[in-house]
Amino acid sequence: MTESTQRLKSKHLSQVTDKLPSLDISAPQIIIVADGETPSGQATARGHLFERFVARLFEAHGCAAPSKSTMNVRQSGYEVDIKTNFTLSREPAIAECKAYSAVLPLSALSNFYGKLTVERFDNPNMHGWFVAVPGMTADGHELARKLEANDKLFRLVTATEIYQLVVQKSWAIPIPAQENLLLSDHALLLSENGLAALVKELDPATRLPSRVLVQSTAGAITASEITLLAATAYASGLTVHDSAESNKTDKHVHPTDSQTLVTVVGSGNDFEYQFPASPPFFVGREEILARIKKLPEDGRTNGRVIVLNAQSGWGKSSLALRIAHQVEKAGGSAAVFDTRTAATPTYVAAALQKAIKEAEAKGKLSLPVDASFASLQSALRTLQDSVWRPSASLLIFFDQFENVFRDVRLTEEFRNLTLSIRELSVPVLLGFCWKTDLVALTENYPYRLRDEIRGASLVINVEPFGLVKLAHC
Repeated sequence: MTESTQRLKSKHLSQVTDKLPSLDISAPQIIIVADGETPSGQATARGHLFERFVARLFEAHGCAAPSKSTMNVRQSGYEVDIKTNFTLSREPAIAECKAYSAVLPLSALSNFYGKLTVERFDNPNMHGWFVAVPGMTADGHELARKLEANDKLFRLVTATEIYQLVVQKSWAIPIPAQENLLLSDHALLLSENGLAALVKELDPATRLPSRVLVQSTAGAITASEITLLAATAYASGLTVHDSAESNKTDKHVHPTDSQTLVTVVGSGNDFEYQFPASPPFFVGREEILARIKKLPEDGRTNGRVIVLNAQSGWGKSSLALRIAHQVEKAGGSAAVFDTRTAATPTYVAAALQKAIKEAEAKGKLSLPVDASFASLQSALRTLQDSVWRPSASLLIFFDQFENVFRDVRLTEEFRNLTLSIRELSVPVLLGFCWKTDLVALTENYPYRLRDEIRGASLVINVEPFGLVKLAHC
């Protein structure tokens, strides 16, 4: 592939990725669990639970039971379309309700509003509600604000509004903070037995999650619910405890198995070839280093992402260490992780915690009082709310990244990190190194997720040493 072709491809990927949803770092999660004989049966049962829950939400807003309801289970979540009417005014209403793992793009809202406009040809007083769980992208929220300002019969409902309504109606009561008990990631659990409140308890030293607490207004949580909840992405392997049965006097946090975080080590001399070259022994790549050094001068205040692509042995790891040295020499902090130890999605939040805590120890930033690394969402919120020292910056590099592609869920978590970091007003440079000569032989290889990471990044193709000289011989 020529350099010009690569630039065109990267530009196209970037345009596509700009329209992709990222992670909403403020919206509470709604976790749906249901039993079933097969994964497909469980997914369908979860979809029907969401359908009944949506009907309950509309009844709480003065609507009759839906006259028509259609539920679909998608790979990315659940979709419910309903028709109803307000009990008192008898005015008709339609709603499109989507519960996905990531926020919804602007196109989903504009498509619904097009349907609503068509419905109003026959019913000018038709109300339209778009339910987006967890929420919308920034441009989606901007469109929703314009629609709500000019159309009094339209309304956007996100997970935040749903959570507030549930708490207001006392359908679920949030677990209160207690002395010496740090809580994070408040959420809702929806099961066959109704609604319950969820929260993660934090280790006071690391601010990493230690366990999940659940509290139901309908009584004790069943063993089946605990098992199903423990298997969700929200729990991510943490133990689940019913807060009603927890020992109120026991303030000890029970730590879970921590992630194995390994940083890349450089060579100790010029001829230690089993390690990447340390910065003192690094030569060349001046053009790439100058290009990266100029990134803070482009006027952008959001986080940035770079990808180093090259074949095996062409110096990606050495270059990552040299970039880290350049950032630290300029007054920043840097961490280069070897992702061959990454095994589960919780690795991402744990790596962020290590890099951010090291930057804090070096005096580059001050963490907020409610700092949390219980999830990618809370880690990003902590990063956003931190107070940065003038001219300080943070580099987080993930080397040997081709190993991550073995796990779709882990790759998805890194994809969410990539898209979200670009929307935060933080002096953070995120980097990835992976081999271009890796050939995937499995049909489960996450090509789309890989391309979304690359499309959101500045892609730098690292050429072998001596190529330019040989071309002129």
